[in-house]
Amino acid sequence: MMRQLLNAWRSLSSTEALLILGLSLMFSAIDLSDLLRYDAGHHFWDVVTHHLVTSLAAAAVIMLCWLPADRSSQHSPQRPWRLALATLLGSVLAALTIWELTLHLPWPSLTHLVVAKGKKPMPTMDAMLLISFTLQVFLPASLVVAASEMLRRQRRATDDLQQVLAEQVQLRRRAMASRLAALQAQVEPQLLFDALVDIEQAYDRQQADAALRMERLIRYLRVALPRLRETGTTLEAEADLLDSYLDVMRDLQPRAPQLVRLWPDGLGLHALPPMLLLPLLQRALLRAGKHAPSTCKISAQRRDTGLVITLELDGPGLCGDVNELAELNQRLTLLAGTQARMLCRSDTASTLFTLVLP
Repeated sequence: MMRQLLNAWRSLSSTEALLILGLSLMFSAIDLSDLLRYDAGHHFWDVVTHHLVTSLAAAAVIMLCWLPADRSSQHSPQRPWRLALATLLGSVLAALTIWELTLHLPWPSLTHLVVAKGKKPMPTMDAMLLISFTLQVFLPASLVVAASEMLRRQRRATDDLQQVLAEQVQLRRRAMASRLAALQAQVEPQLLFDALVDIEQAYDRQQADAALRMERLIRYLRVALPRLRETGTTLEAEADLLDSYLDVMRDLQPRAPQLVRLWPDGLGLHALPPMLLLPLLQRALLRAGKHAPSTCKISAQRRDTGLVITLELDGPGLCGDVNELAELNQRLTLLAGTQARMLCRSDTASTLFTLVLP
């Protein structure tokens, strides 16, 4: 029990320390409001000092009682009662503290001046006086505690909402990655079947490059198949995937483009979401048909906005329609975040896909 109290007191933050100061100033303002209507003469600053010291002590006592209740479970149904009882207990102890300090501090209080002016004896602490002092402390203290608890609950609700939204985004990204993997798994068997048939025919015809075609297919499978289980990749690995894919496509379609890579040293290890570039290339080649481009150039560079990747094909009109671009942008947003975007520009000589990843 004592250890819990010590841990609660040690957890006092700078914000809560400022709350003590603010609460003490509130008590001082309440006490000193009567001083403006009373002529304290040369005792004015003594009275001010007295009430500032007693108010600070009262706020500290309330804080010592409030901290253990505040550090209790935030989801417990008894929490409001704990806070209320802790504030009430702190107010009673603060009232007693104020009275003891009033009797022993070297500076006079406003009560001392009033008693001295009326030539009456100093009142003694009884039940009514204790209740009066306690209420004077409890009312403003309870307002501060209630406001602090409301702000805490509001922040907790906001944090919970942000966490739920972040989890939803993460789940959507995983779902999209699973859909991409499933789509890749559907496309690869057809490509694999066509490549195997072509290799078989090459061996039947005893072509000299039959073994080389088999090696290119094996390389593609070594690069592509692990992607069905992975949730991330790198720029270099994505380029290897495109390169091996184009090698296999070149055996099936001799006009398949050659891959060119352009980026600074070290940037190839930059992490990327899966399946960003291959779907763009596949769509572009599908739209090109018999007029396939001869060169596919991948370039990347770091900018203030993040990583910028460009996929350039020396063939016009390969962007696709508005719906296709919107679908690609939506997928990119789910995989790479809401700040990611994709642009496509095409002229009479080339098509340029630009991906901006934060």
